[in-house]
Amino acid sequence: MTFYRISEVDGTDEARTIRDFNSLVEEWPAISPSHLHRGYWWIIHDEFGFGRPVGFCGLVPFTPFCDVGYLKRCYILPEHRGNGLQIRCMYVREEKAKRLGWKQLVSECTSVQSAGNFIKANYTPTLPEQPWGNPGSLYFTKLL
Repeated sequence: MTFYRISEVDGTDEARTIRDFNSLVEEWPAISPSHLHRGYWWIIHDEFGFGRPVGFCGLVPFTPFCDVGYLKRCYILPEHRGNGLQIRCMYVREEKAKRLGWKQLVSECTSVQSAGNFIKANYTPTLPEQPWGNPGSLYFTKLL
């Protein structure tokens, strides 16, 4: 069994790691400096792999709404998938959002596996009035 540590980090301090992971998914646009500066970021480490990073996730304000957060990316290296890390990343971001006083989280995905994880974490499928994701995106929301 492998153990993992999910640590909140400063987005500007860890910009290179975050951008390196983000670049592994072709359809994801680059993360902007404002997201790194204004957002909240976590790096996932493999505790028995000498603490090497195996993924990342983020949370940013969903502008223009003042009490809504957006789950900004979650990427886990393929060899570490299937260990519940995406759901754990959802939970750490939910806790942060609650501490910030946010009332709702939103996100989207194109992966069937990710959609299943949103459902397992009690997110509700939704269709936004103005979809923002890539064609074929599935949208989710959760009241906190």
